Amino acid sequence: MARYYFDVRDNDTFIEDDVGVELPSLEIVKRDAAKALAEIARDVLPGSVVRTLTVEVRDDTGPILKAILRFEVEHVRERAQGETSQPTDSAPVHASGSSTTLVCAMGCRDRSKKASYK
Repeated sequence: MARYYFDVRDNDTFIEDDVGVELPSLEIVKRDAAKALAEIARDVLPGSVVRTLTVEVRDDTGPILKAILRFEVEHVRERAQGETSQPTDSAPVHASGSSTTLVCAMGCRDRSKKASYK
């Protein structure tokens, strides 16, 4: 089995995986990369306005694939007079203009022993 390394980029922050994990196939590598990306996004996206998260997978010979998630909230209008900046249960939250892109949609491994992604 080949050893794969799952490096993480969070905007300009880079976390290198110096341990890696042995996996039996490229399909499992793809699945694990997408799963890791989803887990990282769940932890760091709340409260974000613009964020690009990337899981870069490499083996001992070089890069294999990237899973990329770009998140952006774009305000499409100014707040109405009397509208608060903190949404309430009765006030809808508008996220028009948000965009997400998932380049590699396959999956990920448990990264709980890795550095924090926050």
